[in-house]
Amino acid sequence: MIKKIKIAANFWSRFRGLMFKNELPEDEALLFLNCSRVHTFFMKFDICVIYLDKDFNVIDYEVLKPWQIGSKVEGAKHLLEASSKVEPYIKDMTKLTIKVEGGYSE
Repeated sequence: MIKKIKIAANFWSRFRGLMFKNELPEDEALLFLNCSRVHTFFMKFDICVIYLDKDFNVIDYEVLKPWQIGSKVEGAKHLLEASSKVEPYIKDMTKLTIKVEGGYSE
């Protein structure tokens, strides 16, 4: 399950996302706030995209292969890019709870 979430907080981290990375560990994910759609251009591995509403309720998910565009999901406000290996766990997930440790700055 996901234990470490990085926040794509600025233009460059949002632009780069997971592009050009060789892998994403199963326990890590990348959170995009105020973003409802992604692509997997220039990516080398499949990802699980978890669509969240404004209150971080899980409203949908999908696995994307490299060079695909994610679905437009009605009500999606934020999203999480995770390893495709977490897909079996997402089926029963209803809400994402994020614990921030050590502060946060953009």
